[in-house]
Amino acid sequence: MGAVLFLPLGLTPTLICLYVCLLLWLMAGGFRTRFEVIKDSPLAWATLMLVVLMLLGAIYSNAPAADIKLALSKNLKLLLFLVALSLLDQRIWVERSLNLFTASMLLVLVLSLLSVWITIPGLRAGLVPSGTADGLVRDHVVFKDHIIQNLMMTLLVLIAALRAIGAERPRQRLFWSAVVLLAAFDVLFLVHGRTGHLTVIAVLILVSLVNLPARFRLVAIGAIASLVVGAYGFMPEIRGRVDQAIAALQTIGEQDTSPVGQRFEFYRVTLELIRDRPWLGWGTGSYRTEFCRAVDSAQWCGFGGFHPHNQFLLYGIQIGVIGILAFAWYVCTPLIGSMHLPTRTRTLVWGMTLMLFIDALFNVPHFFANEAHFFILMLATIHAAARLARPSGSECGV
Repeated sequence: MGAVLFLPLGLTPTLICLYVCLLLWLMAGGFRTRFEVIKDSPLAWATLMLVVLMLLGAIYSNAPAADIKLALSKNLKLLLFLVALSLLDQRIWVERSLNLFTASMLLVLVLSLLSVWITIPGLRAGLVPSGTADGLVRDHVVFKDHIIQNLMMTLLVLIAALRAIGAERPRQRLFWSAVVLLAAFDVLFLVHGRTGHLTVIAVLILVSLVNLPARFRLVAIGAIASLVVGAYGFMPEIRGRVDQAIAALQTIGEQDTSPVGQRFEFYRVTLELIRDRPWLGWGTGSYRTEFCRAVDSAQWCGFGGFHPHNQFLLYGIQIGVIGILAFAWYVCTPLIGSMHLPTRTRTLVWGMTLMLFIDALFNVPHFFANEAHFFILMLATIHAAARLARPSGSECGV
């Protein structure tokens, strides 16, 4: 639980808690009981499949040993999901984990909002590229970068919305509704990044469609649409990014060096490399070697030589179509059996799955440490909530 508490606050304390937890997990024994929990989890098997495929890919990879080692270290980390899931075998631990994460994110939200008016020492708030001709815009991030803060804030929006819907007292409903509005405002207006904009909008639409009565759905969708139009109208950096995307679509293949144009070029080159070796790929850790060979340009190797900004393609170039399918199974596995869950718990599972899917389309959540630990720990927590809610039919954590 300590790792979940520190997850929004800093990577170092999160890692310390994880290593202590792993050590205690190994010393405590009781592995038969824990294995039963893991054995019954489809997501655990999907995780194991990804790890095994990456290990096998190392056998035929021609990448430098350092690149193979780096890729394996990123994916072996996924096994922490098994540890976390086996520990979250009681409802009280799942609910405490969600509460600790929510408490930390409320602190992040307050600090992000305060940074609009005052300078707070130690925060990462500062100027970032705006995506417009004006140059820079202020970004109200707190402890992490904008992508991971927006992902975590989107999960706060999801949890708060579900708690507002399930609240029995008007004051609780008012509090959680205010959290939803402030957290969504923070993502859309205060923190830079398209991924966060897409995830928070998608999550709000999901909550509205699944949890609200039919007579309120159109009103909620209209309010969300108004929020999106307002963000587009009042935020020049959002308009700039949209204009960049439209312009980049018109110049695919011409090596446009704008941020959006770079991503389209990464996708194009990576897809061509996957087409050359579609079934098994080029081997674990091969992305940098093969991408830089294909572009034959020091500039473009510098732009995209670490990852293609798409997790599906990163697995595809390393372990082929099999890897893409394995990761797709990993993303979709939490949906198995979710239709039988209580409504709010089901929405929590669907929302987390939607966040991972959107992030994987534009980023590489298994490559970056902050995103990897966020998804590992919160997928374990929400997967455990679903497992515990299924037999009783009662909501868990929301």
